[in-house]
Amino acid sequence: MNKIIITTVCFLSAVTLFKVKAQDNIMVMDDNNKVVDGYYLLLVNKKDTLVLNSFNEISEKKLLAYKQLVVTHINYNLYFLNDLKRIPDTIVLKHKETMLDEVILAKKREKKRKVSLEGLVRLLYDPPTNSSFNHKWASFKIPKGTYIKDIDIHLQKNFEGVKNIDRGVFKISLYSIDSITATPFKSFYTSDTLKNTGKSSVYNLKMRKKHIKVPKNGFFVVFEVLDKKCYSPLYISSKVGTITATPMVKNKYSKNYSKRTYLMSLGRTNENWQLKPIKLKIDIHYEN
Repeated sequence: MNKIIITTVCFLSAVTLFKVKAQDNIMVMDDNNKVVDGYYLLLVNKKDTLVLNSFNEISEKKLLAYKQLVVTHINYNLYFLNDLKRIPDTIVLKHKETMLDEVILAKKREKKRKVSLEGLVRLLYDPPTNSSFNHKWASFKIPKGTYIKDIDIHLQKNFEGVKNIDRGVFKISLYSIDSITATPFKSFYTSDTLKNTGKSSVYNLKMRKKHIKVPKNGFFVVFEVLDKKCYSPLYISSKVGTITATPMVKNKYSKNYSKRTYLMSLGRTNENWQLKPIKLKIDIHYEN
């Protein structure tokens, strides 16, 4: 056990974040000919590993100091390039997926598994953003009308190699804003239990007939993951280990804290709203 810990610490100490000047016109596409965003670049040599957010601002001098380039993304296979003098204009990443009904259910006691380089990098720089049981995710909205017509919840269809994870049940609530803490304050609407059964991963919640007038100073849309008794299976295997078989809104890391996203975990001793550096993809349509 001590040997594993020492090895991990040594690896982490060799990982560095750095930004350098750009290689022009390098595109990262997938095998469906779509542009890929949210990937990471790893420049590797014997001494250390350099982690970059994109091809923007990579200087040739810095690039050639490394032996290998690895492109990593949560939804794609790793891409390896050993000849850094000849980087192609277009890099193509291939999908890797596991159907939800094909995954191996996790046992209470699992055997120890090795952590891959890709999985370790994701845990460090792109933390998993699936949800867990009894979680409430709140996204702040500035109203652009008087009444809510409908709400589009963009569910995460695939997560860490698991496909169709958007089929679990959830609820949507609307909360007023606390004038002192700027956190969610009081619920003024809660939906029935919802489930996405359509082909699209976007769930459209019709609100027109409810005649809900939104506060002028803003409000929160809250995505609620229910108690574990509402889900079966409870856990599934993914590329980063065992995860809960629960739905989650599409999201991305955001340093802009004015786009306020909060998380509350129910059932814990300290049930407070915690600010999270991610942006949830929830669209509100209004009418006057």
